[in-house]
Amino acid sequence: MKTNFNIYLAFDCQILLSGFELLIQSHLNLPTNFIKFCTISEVLAFDFSQSSNEQDILLFDCSLANDFSNSQLIQFFKQFPHLKTMIMVEEFKHEKIKFLYSIGVKSVMDRNIKADQFLDMLDQTLNGKKSLSPKFKTQVLEEFCETLNNYPSTKTLSFNEYENKKKDYYDQLFGLTKREKEILSLISEGKNTKDISQELFISLHTVETHRRNLLEKLDVRNTAEMVKVAMMNNLILVGAY
Repeated sequence: MKTNFNIYLAFDCQILLSGFELLIQSHLNLPTNFIKFCTISEVLAFDFSQSSNEQDILLFDCSLANDFSNSQLIQFFKQFPHLKTMIMVEEFKHEKIKFLYSIGVKSVMDRNIKADQFLDMLDQTLNGKKSLSPKFKTQVLEEFCETLNNYPSTKTLSFNEYENKKKDYYDQLFGLTKREKEILSLISEGKNTKDISQELFISLHTVETHRRNLLEKLDVRNTAEMVKVAMMNNLILVGAY
């Protein structure tokens, strides 16, 4: 039996509220309740804990919270951890996007996102995955290229310097911890959970927890895809640990 879940829409524009409601309604084949807010005060006054359905989604226009401090945002998301939040932001800011993901936001999108792109991100959010709108993904790559181009002109990057700089950039983008990179490297060498547990002196449960986190952070379905994505993005160097 399908369970009703809630989609909370927070926009200061009635056209956006109605448009997103119709778009989502036509896409989902699930019993859904829509709750709409027009101001940040309405959002803050609402008790989201009255429903703890893990499929509940908050679609939020970040411009509503221009006067909302980062600490207030952190507190809000700590208070309602079950919410899967999709945030629309006005402009691309790398550090802002990293911050939003770090406090539990699932999806970050731009104001000019197309309907099919939004629906794809909605599906990923419902499946518990993180996503970034195509426009912002392009800007991430452009920012990376610009970072390399702005490297001190008096010095030519050696191959190792280039690779290390690129690796540092993607490490930050995917948000892998040192332990996750160690485990990722060992997985790429074909070692199983028991092997990794014995080599790193950690429990089998801890290894599996790190493995699940890696699957989520790299947005992949299995170990083969994990290793492929990691190698493509220079996240691992076999034998490096």
